[in-house]
Amino acid sequence: MNLKRKFADRRGWRRIIGHKMSSQVFMWPSFHGQAVLLTFEQVRAPLSVTYGKTRTKIVDEHFSWLQIFPDDHPHYVLTAMFNDQQKNLSNAISILLIVKAAERTVCCGSMISIST
Repeated sequence: MNLKRKFADRRGWRRIIGHKMSSQVFMWPSFHGQAVLLTFEQVRAPLSVTYGKTRTKIVDEHFSWLQIFPDDHPHYVLTAMFNDQQKNLSNAISILLIVKAAERTVCCGSMISIST
């Protein structure tokens, strides 16, 4: 299995020219963790993926990804991908095999993704 190191802010991803990122820590009774919203402001080229027989664009200008990092389950991240009209396009569960706690706000570690 070939693993890749990935970051929540997508640093090093040449497809992304400009983006903005915001994060919020939540300490609710039913959820403790962090949400990171990444909005792609300028991209070199859109990115589309195929799930089954359906092709879906998941990266383009003004698209956004909301990533949820739960504290009680640090080995996965939930990602919801939205278009420029805030319509949910796809959701993914990323299984983290390596987690760097000190960089948790930006580091996803090595992962395997399961998308819907």
